[in-house]
Amino acid sequence: MSYRRLGVLWALLTIAAMIFAAPVFAQKGGDSPKLNLTPGQRDKLRDHIKASRDKMADTRGDLQGARMDLFGQLRQYKLDDKRVAASVDRINTLQRKLMQISYQNQVGLRQILTRQQFAELGEAVGERGPGRRGPGEGWGAYGLPQNADLDKLKLSDDQQKRIAKLFDKSRNEVDSLTSKMRTEMGNLRKLYLGYDFDEKSVNSQIDRVGDTERSMLNETVARQKELRKILSEDQFNTLSKSMKPPQSQKGRGR
Repeated sequence: MSYRRLGVLWALLTIAAMIFAAPVFAQKGGDSPKLNLTPGQRDKLRDHIKASRDKMADTRGDLQGARMDLFGQLRQYKLDDKRVAASVDRINTLQRKLMQISYQNQVGLRQILTRQQFAELGEAVGERGPGRRGPGEGWGAYGLPQNADLDKLKLSDDQQKRIAKLFDKSRNEVDSLTSKMRTEMGNLRKLYLGYDFDEKSVNSQIDRVGDTERSMLNETVARQKELRKILSEDQFNTLSKSMKPPQSQKGRGR
């Protein structure tokens, strides 16, 4: 088995921050001539966007802190299951909070714009829609170990076979969850494209996205635990030195 394939195992801690914020206006200051905004609308829109961004920034900061906490735990060979579970809960709660902020952002946007203005805005934004992004964007890995680091592990033939099997299983699980996430993201985005949307439908879809994100986290933690059953503590500690912390998602998903 290629050491490079083993390195991909460290990409399993995929943490998506699903953010569907209000569309960004094409013209500076959010004042597009097509929308024919009144002075009052411009002021309300400016305040609305600023308030939403501030809330997003605060929650993103909390989410980054929660990610770093889980990252620190996963670098340790001996895991505290209760603490790991609490971290997963914390991360998922913050992910859902971001989606709720985005939902309120969408509600506020419709309270400012008329139906016609919203339609013109949608036409200007085009197929991007609110918060559109690729399914992999923002699902950053915690860094991959280099081959030189893996060479130091001196894996036995049995270890290589077990890790290859773990990798194949994990890859299938992650691919399935990624496909599901892409679908759920698309469904939520579609709800936001219309001027009228049902609060119950949106919240149900947010729950589905949040559940998928939790499944991705749980899958990653489970695979991390399996990896510890294959590697010795010394081997794991050697490999963990090459792990890189999760990157901040600042500025993404707006």
